[in-house]
Amino acid sequence: MKKNTILGLLFTATFSLSSFSQNPYQVNTSETNVKEKSAEKWVEPIRYNTLKPGLRFMVLPMVPSSPKELSFKTNTEEKVLTKDFENEIFIYKKSKEVPDKYGYDKTLYYFENKGKEYYLEELKTDNEEKIVNWDASSVVWLDEIDAVQKKLEGKTVWLNADRWGYELNGKKSYMHNPERFAKIKVVKVGVGTYSNYPVRVLFENESDGKHYFIDGCVSGTLGSCFSSTNLQQLFLFENPEKIYPNVKKEFWSTIKNREIKKGMSEEECILSLGKPSSKNAYQNEKGTFKMLFYEATMYRRIYTQILLKDNKVMEMNEYEN
Repeated sequence: MKKNTILGLLFTATFSLSSFSQNPYQVNTSETNVKEKSAEKWVEPIRYNTLKPGLRFMVLPMVPSSPKELSFKTNTEEKVLTKDFENEIFIYKKSKEVPDKYGYDKTLYYFENKGKEYYLEELKTDNEEKIVNWDASSVVWLDEIDAVQKKLEGKTVWLNADRWGYELNGKKSYMHNPERFAKIKVVKVGVGTYSNYPVRVLFENESDGKHYFIDGCVSGTLGSCFSSTNLQQLFLFENPEKIYPNVKKEFWSTIKNREIKKGMSEEECILSLGKPSSKNAYQNEKGTFKMLFYEATMYRRIYTQILLKDNKVMEMNEYEN
């Protein structure tokens, strides 16, 4: 069977644990070398009507997609520029009903930064739902970072993600299709680069001793949180060989390498390549047959067909995309 191609640069470097002294939520990835069983959520998402005094929000460092101005306003109507508030923390204080220019009530949400008061206005969506103008592309909710820190920082866990990041000479790159169920130790948890990936987890991979990072989310409070980036679904707190006792010992190295071998079961195929794009089954006098189909993705640019007979792989075909 073919090995999946790992996309990314080969590299060696050393890792520095120095962090930005002005903000403990910064994760320094420079010169990196490179499912929890409980259904309980690590942190519940918040909405405009569940804001509580003391909640903290941090403005992310600017990237090309960042807006020049934040939606925070002041009573003096001065512009609040993103570049002036990078890494600054806004603490939620209270809400207040005020009349708008048409005499209707609207809600203002007040925050404090370095002793100065700012507020966000309530907005209405097309279906009349009330929301807060969060500056979603520039702000992260720090309580979400804290929740992930509590769960992961300093712990040895297993990671099942489709790509790992690293930084070399000031440039971030990514290794696609890394080892499945890699045993790692989490070094530090802090903020990511974008609000829909607000959490950055820096870790040491046990198999090569190198350091990588992964950006993800948990709550989806300030952006969508998909399964491929939901950290609660990517990290396991128990050896996967115990979680999946039906997997044959001889196939674990195959699964970790994202490969398929004859004799593997459907469960073992899914653990190796993920959930299939589609599948179909039929039965005749020769047995029960099932075909698994995998469309090419941005991380695995191969179209794959797997044929199983009586829950054992008979044949696999791969086509380059």
